Amino acid sequence: MKSLSVKAKMLLLSGLMVTGIVVLAAMLSFGMHSLVQIGQSSTLSSQAETTMQSLRINEKDFFNRLDLKYQTQFNENHRIIKQQLSDLDSQLKSEDIQLENCSNNIMLVLMK
Repeated sequence: MKSLSVKAKMLLLSGLMVTGIVVLAAMLSFGMHSLVQIGQSSTLSSQAETTMQSLRINEKDFFNRLDLKYQTQFNENHRIIKQQLSDLDSQLKSEDIQLENCSNNIMLVLMK
């Protein structure tokens, strides 16, 4: 290192700095992608929760009024929540997040 000129040392340090910045930018990009995916999973989870509440309301309305339109709404919401949970499960798997088989248990219940 002592045999290098000041200009060579400056170029070497500048190259190391640029390399460090590129590596930092790549890590930041990867982190932001993961953060966006987790945000989408959170939104999908909230939507599934709302749909689940709608299922419960449809069920109660059907039993209270014995009107088949509530069964139709229930079936539609059931289809929607199955899709939402399937999408959520695939998103969580893509981010390598495991929930101790919770999603599998929920899907088994909803398939019946």
